[in-house]
Amino acid sequence: MPDEKVFVLDTNVLIQDPSALEKLENDIMIPVSVIQELDKLKNDDIIGLSARSASRQIEAYRATGFLKDGVSKGNDASLFVDSRKIDFGSFAFDLEDTHDNRIVLAALRWQSEHPGKRVVLKSNDLNVRIIASSIGVPAEEYQYERGIPVSDKLYSGTAKIELTEESSFDIFTELYQEGSVPDTVIFSASSATPESLLPNQCCYLMRPDRSVALAIYQKASGLFVAVDKPRERRAGAGIYPINNEQAFAYALLSDQSKSLVTLRGKTGSGKTLMALAAAYAQTDPHGGLYEQILVFRPNIELGQPLGHLPGTLDEKFWPWMQPIIDNFNLVIKRPQQAVAPDKGRGRRGGKKEQERIEEKSKPCTRFDDFREHGFIEISPINFMRGGTLHRRLIIVDEAQNLTPHQIKSMITRAGTGSKVVLTGDTEQIDNRFLNATSNGLSYVIEKFKGQEMFGHITLEKTERSPLAELAAQLL
Repeated sequence: MPDEKVFVLDTNVLIQDPSALEKLENDIMIPVSVIQELDKLKNDDIIGLSARSASRQIEAYRATGFLKDGVSKGNDASLFVDSRKIDFGSFAFDLEDTHDNRIVLAALRWQSEHPGKRVVLKSNDLNVRIIASSIGVPAEEYQYERGIPVSDKLYSGTAKIELTEESSFDIFTELYQEGSVPDTVIFSASSATPESLLPNQCCYLMRPDRSVALAIYQKASGLFVAVDKPRERRAGAGIYPINNEQAFAYALLSDQSKSLVTLRGKTGSGKTLMALAAAYAQTDPHGGLYEQILVFRPNIELGQPLGHLPGTLDEKFWPWMQPIIDNFNLVIKRPQQAVAPDKGRGRRGGKKEQERIEEKSKPCTRFDDFREHGFIEISPINFMRGGTLHRRLIIVDEAQNLTPHQIKSMITRAGTGSKVVLTGDTEQIDNRFLNATSNGLSYVIEKFKGQEMFGHITLEKTERSPLAELAAQLL
């Protein structure tokens, strides 16, 4: 074995990465309470796919022997499942009888039974790690991939380039008149180098007088391509970028050569709105590139799977559809409030009364038109299964609540002529099995940076309202 360790796995490790059993080359022990929790989670709308995949991985090993005694994983390592009861009364610790504490005490018992090995609890739950450490069990966070940084150190997608006084005026003039400048011009007038920038990095070109030009570095073509400056907000003028970050985001979203775009940012920064605005401008009703806009959202806040609730899918998923519909109404310049589906439809009554109820229950007419003709579809995240999606603009909203495994499954659905857009805020994760470094959005940003078909921008400025901006700063 490469190391005399035994890893005890928490449930969240297997949810984040069902292939962890293969990646961890040491002995692995799984407490039976983890198996039981995987069974409870197998039908969950969000993480059920990961739970079932993890169970299948364990089943494959079970078929080769008795998990109680350990079955070979290769590399002289074994997989164990410990189903022995945890007697809380036999331990001198003030711990409640909970799922998490049973995992911790199972690790402690293995530590005492295997003095020749170092037993380490792998968990992405920081409180579980704290409790384990408090009773003398080493604990570590599991990383799907090594080197994924915390949110404040994630790749931002931006760079500031200071230009010299003597050349900056000519550079700005050429950039705005020609639409681009060769990268050799920028590098000769600044300390920036080709090695210091990544493909499609969003660059602030700064003159000594602090005036700024916006450009995206297209490394493959050796050009800095101009990005239109944002405009001031004007009533009734439709949706358009109103700050530099949104201008970069819209440019990346509108670039046909970028098959994958990620937008990370705080609430109210315009991530979803920019994605929908760019998607609307590029769909077939406008002679665009894509046949359909597909929007997928996790329904994390829901206490039970959608299928267990009464009503149609629209009625059950309405709270998660509403923010998308509201934003889409803004984009198509029809800002009236959409009305939730009427659950009383189909009840007895006159024909005119029934028609009145149905008419009242309809959302915005333009949105209905788009949806009726198949140009837009909003679905729960677990509905993205099956075949390849060609000529679709696929928006995955709240992507920080998905695992790397789920994100991989979604991106690999993209077919010829499709674009995938991931939006989210890694500081607001509702999935209890994930954190700021283990979520799928952070994973994609870090793994795809430097790829020619990938673009990313972090949006820091809140545009929802002056009150929302001040609250984000003070609270």
